[in-house]
Formats: sequence, C-alpha cells, structure tokens
Amino acid sequence: MTQLVEYIKMAMKNIWANKARTLLTMLGIIIGISSVILVVSIGGGATGMIANELGNLGEGQIYFFLNDYQEKYYISQDELNEIREMDGVKAVATEDMIGADTSTKKDDFEVTIYAINPDGLDILDNTFLKGVPYTEKEAEEGKPVCIISEEDAMKMFGSINVVGMDISLTVLTFDMDVTIVGVTKAKESNMVDALYQNPSVELIMPPEAFATTLGLDMSKDITNFTVLQEDDADAEAVCDEIIDYLERKHHCKGDQVYFYRSFDNM
Repeated sequence: MTQLVEYIKMAMKNIWANKARTLLTMLGIIIGISSVILVVSIGGGATGMIANELGNLGEGQIYFFLNDYQEKYYISQDELNEIREMDGVKAVATEDMIGADTSTKKDDFEVTIYAINPDGLDILDNTFLKGVPYTEKEAEEGKPVCIISEEDAMKMFGSINVVGMDISLTVLTFDMDVTIVGVTKAKESNMVDALYQNPSVELIMPPEAFATTLGLDMSKDITNFTVLQEDDADAEAVCDEIIDYLERKHHCKGDQVYFYRSFDNM
C-alpha cells in the first residue's frame, strides 16, 4: 500500500513539473475521443437515413425474377394479367431499359428510355406538373408517347411547357418520334440520389411502343416483374401463390426456377 502511495506522489510531482506537456497530452486525448464519437455518430445516422430511404422507395413492393433463363420459363403478359387479378395484388409492373440519342436546339443528349407499363406508373407514384400519364389504352395500342421529368425538360428545352411536343430519337439503328404527354415533378434530393447521379436524360414509354419500334414481341419474353401488394395483404401468402402459379404454368414445381425479393425486408 505504501509503495502505491509513493507511485501516486511521484506521478503528481511529474505532472506538476511538466504542466505544458500534461495539458497537451490531455487535450490530445480529449480531441481523439471526441473525434471517434463524432465519426461513429455520423456514420450511424447516415446508415439509418439511407436504410429508411431505401425502405420508403420500395415499400410494399416484391420483385420476382428467373433463376433459369431457358425460354420455356419465360413469363407472358397473359400470365401477368392473371397474377394482377390475384387477391392481395394491387399492381404488376414490368420494366425494360435501352439507350438512345436525340438533339434539341439546346444540345445533343444521351437518353435512357424506360419501357414501363401503366401499373408501373402507379408504383412510381409521380406527381404530374403538366399533362397526364399515358393510359392503359394508349399502352395497349403502342402509342409513341412518353413522360419526362421537369429537370430533364429544362435540360432539353429550357421549359416545362412541353406537353404535345415531339422528340426525335435514334434507338440503335431505328428512328422514332415520341410525343410528350406528361411532365413529372422532380423528386426531392436525398442520400440515395447523392450516391448516384445519372448524366443522361430519361424518358418513360409504354413497352408496346418501345417493342413496335424495335420489331420485338415483348409480351412473351418477360424474365422479371414487380408486384405492389395491397396494404393489408399477407406478403408471404401473395408470394407463395404467385410462385406456385408460375411453377404450375411452366411445369417446374419445386425446381426453384422463380424467386422473389421483398423490398420491405431489405
């Protein structure tokens, strides 16, 4: 015990004799600990914010996809129509994407075309500043119409008053003119947006218009789709029913050809 007291006395004498060095050491420890606490707090907050935004982006959505890309397992539009009528299913969306080019008086632009069916527009839940979304009838007839965001309308034309205007596109080796029917409000910037900025402009079109231009039949070669479930639906029951239906239609019961991912569980 006496030895411990002597050690303490010696330590106090050294501290008192080297006051400046002691103060700097304490300051370094305080700053170091504070920095670690600050970094951990910021990292935890950012992680929570991103997780929350990703959850909001896909709330109630279930993504279905093929695990075996043999043609006999491809999904048809008729099958999606039947899935659309199942209990607990609010919407069934398909999406394809392709690049294109266009020019306006302002500049030349690379264009990303999203071929999205009307149910997909419901899932996107955009607010329209000008015009309206294309209708089920327009989509079925393959009308060459499109939707553009206010941000991209300003890039291309310097105005959002563009409903009724035509855009001339070059898609691969094909040329097509599409008419703007709606302008959507830009989404509020968030952490997810900050991580990825798309330099091209984006257009949304009906899949049938997209297919007609390219000479494709997109009604039989579907390999993935998204389901929006009803608010009060049992997600697991909805998924099991859809998987069971597809396996029976394509004679692959238990072969694990079709899979799903629920955005609510991400």
